[in-house]
Amino acid sequence: MIPRIPRRRGPEVPVWIVHPRGGGPSPDRYELVFDFAAWVEAIGRRGPAPRLVAWAGVAEMDRRGLAQSLRRAVASEFDAARLALEADADTVPVSALGALAGLAVQGASVLLRTNPVGLVVGTAITVGSLALGRRRPPEPDAARLEKRIARVQAATEAALPGLELRLHRDLYAHAWAGSEGGRLTGMDYDAWPVPLPVRRAMGEV
Repeated sequence: MIPRIPRRRGPEVPVWIVHPRGGGPSPDRYELVFDFAAWVEAIGRRGPAPRLVAWAGVAEMDRRGLAQSLRRAVASEFDAARLALEADADTVPVSALGALAGLAVQGASVLLRTNPVGLVVGTAITVGSLALGRRRPPEPDAARLEKRIARVQAATEAALPGLELRLHRDLYAHAWAGSEGGRLTGMDYDAWPVPLPVRRAMGEV
């Protein structure tokens, strides 16, 4: 019998879900910290399709609402990319959308505040090594940008049905502070500590 070759899995791009401190009983009130530039970069690589992995501190979440919040997050970057293309400016806007326009922008994350039903009411912020006022290379035309947007949108939609939700100890302790705690289903006890942008969203730095 010929042994089956394990199917290669695509790279994981994390989506960090930060609930208010002690707000565990409200599972659909949260903030997203999402490295959009890393997601676009992963889509552009050869090999298996990249995957989105959601890290949270609350297991009792509305998966459909989370998927819709991610759609809104990505759509907001599309709109920002189009506005940047239309603008007659000498500098690149401070946003992760630069990856869509073919720019070498890295280290940008998206922080989106959501209301109790998971609708995005915030805007993008940047973190890490994003350079302010980076000079813009030759601007791609609108058709090229729309092709890239369509590719990212299709890859995002393809990844959403398989969106995996994992619990993180740091996010769990934050969300359930001062309460009895929630379900531990999906807890990854070996996960590394959350990165600095997430700690900032948690108000720890």
